[in-house]
Amino acid sequence: VDLFSGMGTTLIECKHLGREGLGVEIDPTVAERSLERINSAENPYNVSVAVLVGDSTLEITAKRVRATLKKWGADAADCVILHPPYHDIIKFSTLDGDLSRASSESIFLDKVGSVARHAYDLLKPSGFMALVIGDKYVNSRLVPLGFMCMQRCTDAGFVLKAINVKEILNNERGKGKNGNLWKY
Repeated sequence: VDLFSGMGTTLIECKHLGREGLGVEIDPTVAERSLERINSAENPYNVSVAVLVGDSTLEITAKRVRATLKKWGADAADCVILHPPYHDIIKFSTLDGDLSRASSESIFLDKVGSVARHAYDLLKPSGFMALVIGDKYVNSRLVPLGFMCMQRCTDAGFVLKAINVKEILNNERGKGKNGNLWKY
C-alpha cells in the first residue's frame, strides 16, 4: 500500500515484482495519469494493482483501503510506503487536503502523524513501513523533515529499524538546481 502514490512508480514496481499494489492519490487528475502509466506497464504475474482517489489523512480513506485489501483476500498489508510531499517545497495541487499546502510545519507534521497512524493500522504485525522523505532548507535553517516525520511514525507505534540516506549527488537537476544541494 502506497498512501501517497503520486504518478504510480511504486505500483508499477509491484507489477514487475509480482506483488499486489494499492495506491492512494488525493488528486484525481494525477490518479488518472498514474493509472495510464500503471496500465501500460508489463504485468507478467497478472497481479491486481489499483489506485484509490482519497485523502490518506482521513479514516474514510483507510476504510476504503481495508475494503480493497479484503476484496483481494488480505486482512492487512505486508508493506506500507509513505512518501509525502516535503511540506511546502513544491505545491502539488490546489486541493485542501494536499499536504504540500499545509499552512504551517506543525499542521504538516500533524497530518503526517495521522497518515502514519492509518498506515500502522493497515499493516500486518510482521509487516514493514518505509518512509521516504527529504529535508528542506529555509531562511538559512535546515529543517530536518525526515527526522520530524520519523518521530511521528514512532509516535504512531512503529519501531525504527534503519535509516537509509539517498545519495543526491548528480540528482540536483531533478530538484531544479544547477549545483550540489549539500554545501556543508
